[in-house]
Amino acid sequence: MASKIDVIVGAPICRRTSFVLDKFLANQQEIQQAYPACMLVLATDELDFVAELKKQINKYNLKVEVITYETIKPNYAQSRVWSVTCAREALHHYALSREIAFLLFLDGDMIVNPSIVTIMKDKCT
Repeated sequence: MASKIDVIVGAPICRRTSFVLDKFLANQQEIQQAYPACMLVLATDELDFVAELKKQINKYNLKVEVITYETIKPNYAQSRVWSVTCAREALHHYALSREIAFLLFLDGDMIVNPSIVTIMKDKCT
């Protein structure tokens, strides 16, 4: 079993923008193989999307959790950016509540170098 989790890769996710979710999850698998003390946390405000997400996630050998949050927009807000902002805030609170040393925000349509966590930690310490 991997050591204690010290890095969370957090990603806001919604059904409408999850068209490359399989590629994203495969990339997360590579990241966790390169850095086993890493965990993926997906944040969605679509409660009915959680079961569908978990079904897709089960295809991969990942340390992952799906969390939900509520999008609270001011009356003047006109874009979906508030949903992303609320998701990142939920991910931030999640990491703080578990005393995680590093939180790396990615979007659910990003594919990155599998050594990204190691590079981030080397640059930050």
